[in-house]
Amino acid sequence: MTREILLYISVYKQVLLGGHHMLNRRNCQNIAETANRIIGYSILLTDNDGIVLGSSEKDRVGTLHEASLDVIRSGCQVFHNEQQARALQGTRPGTTIPIVINDEVVGTIGITGEPDEISKYGTLIKKLAEVFLKDQLELESARLLDQSRQNLLREILTFDPNTAEERVVLNHGRVLGYDLLLPRAAVMVEVAYSSGTDQKDGNGSILGSYNDVMFQHKDFSIVKQVFNHEQDLCVDLGNNRYLAFAYLVPENRNYDHSDWLTWLTAKCNTLVSQFARSELSAWIGIGSRSETLQGLRDSYNDAYQALDILKCKSEAGIQYINDVFLERLILSIPDQMCKRVFEDTIDTLSSLKNGEDFIDMVVSWCENRFNFSQTARSLNVHKNTLMYRFSKFKEITGFDLYDFKNIIAIYLIIMRYKRLSHRQNQLP
Repeated sequence: MTREILLYISVYKQVLLGGHHMLNRRNCQNIAETANRIIGYSILLTDNDGIVLGSSEKDRVGTLHEASLDVIRSGCQVFHNEQQARALQGTRPGTTIPIVINDEVVGTIGITGEPDEISKYGTLIKKLAEVFLKDQLELESARLLDQSRQNLLREILTFDPNTAEERVVLNHGRVLGYDLLLPRAAVMVEVAYSSGTDQKDGNGSILGSYNDVMFQHKDFSIVKQVFNHEQDLCVDLGNNRYLAFAYLVPENRNYDHSDWLTWLTAKCNTLVSQFARSELSAWIGIGSRSETLQGLRDSYNDAYQALDILKCKSEAGIQYINDVFLERLILSIPDQMCKRVFEDTIDTLSSLKNGEDFIDMVVSWCENRFNFSQTARSLNVHKNTLMYRFSKFKEITGFDLYDFKNIIAIYLIIMRYKRLSHRQNQLP
């Protein structure tokens, strides 16, 4: 068995089976001090080696409470009088009670006092400690599991078949309960308040003004409630973004393209509705279908790009990557090539007083399918004015707006340059 698999199994056991890591000094000290205030008697808590982790008498922390050793072995509460206590290291008259979490003795509670006086408090303090520690254990286990999912996502996104072994990543997925070769599609979600206080970034995208951790946990819970199949891999990406590698259930395996997409879009619509109830807007990008590790990585990138394109429209909703081929093509133009072509062809218009009108004319001309009347209406200008601008555009740039190939290329460069300019304007 490889080192990686052993590591994953170790994490899996730690996360799913619980462990003694929750009996840390901070938690035990909090319990000891709280219990002491409630009942007025000296309280201590030990780990499963009998070492005091928390005590209302702080000088006892770190010492051995020998009476705990038999209690840990037997799992039964014991009382010890003054004579018995003197025979045991670090022990005082009173009672020692096992702390049991998930049917396992993980430590003890010691209460100092006369048996008749303290016996009525034993069950109370035991339950207090076990409830508190179990809650902490569940929170920590959830945190570790989320962290392990994030590590798995990182391995998927950086996977290179030329430098890494596929089986290592697949085994990591199996340890966490995921078969990464099942059909999935990436769904990337970003949420923001839908109030009138929303602001837009340089791309015209709406920015959420909230970063409250509790709200983010709630948002992630909503995502996990909608994508709740055991094979749905959900990860909190931070900055109000969440990812679900949505499992495309078996009955959809042999369906055609539109069926799985319709099914997944319905799930995303449910997610949008759930967020709307919390007065949140959701932008959702859907990636391509995948049944391979490389496909998962591509689907993630597709979902990211679909979300980015959707946000530029400044409208919350859902965007499937294969419905925006043109936008994908625009985004694929390298920055340097875009700048160079723009400077060689369009930049002369930018220096004119009404240069933006000519650039808007090119965009409108293409997006209105080269229909002269519709373009004039779209720009809210008279046809004679538009005719003059056509002529002026050709005079300045040398390009005829009826030259289909060249004008499409110019349109793509204009749209890419706008995105590039907006992104640079965002930089501090």
